[in-house]
Amino acid sequence: MKIVLIALVCSLLGCGLDCLNIACEACPPAVSVVATDARTGEPVAGLSLNPNAQCSSDGPTTQCNVSGAAGTFDLVASAPGYADQSFHVVVPEDDPVAGACCSCGYVGQAVTITLDPL
Repeated sequence: MKIVLIALVCSLLGCGLDCLNIACEACPPAVSVVATDARTGEPVAGLSLNPNAQCSSDGPTTQCNVSGAAGTFDLVASAPGYADQSFHVVVPEDDPVAGACCSCGYVGQAVTITLDPL
């Protein structure tokens, strides 16, 4: 996948064979979400996002990532013991710098939301 991304960016930007020796880092998630409790401000465990997010726990905090590209995301967050929260995130396109070898095509967004306990 990295080679395809490098080749695509190089073909679009005309950076030639110089980019073939560049190792690009993995692209960040388009949207990264962490939820906090509206009353206490503490992280909320057990967070899930719809549609199609990958969630993982790191201690009491659950972080969810939406893979993708630039665009608009309408998401619903839920966690046990909390009311569902709908929210909207816009992920802007990333304009690569002329001559740059690596670009994901979007600027990842980190979002913190608050959930109301039931």
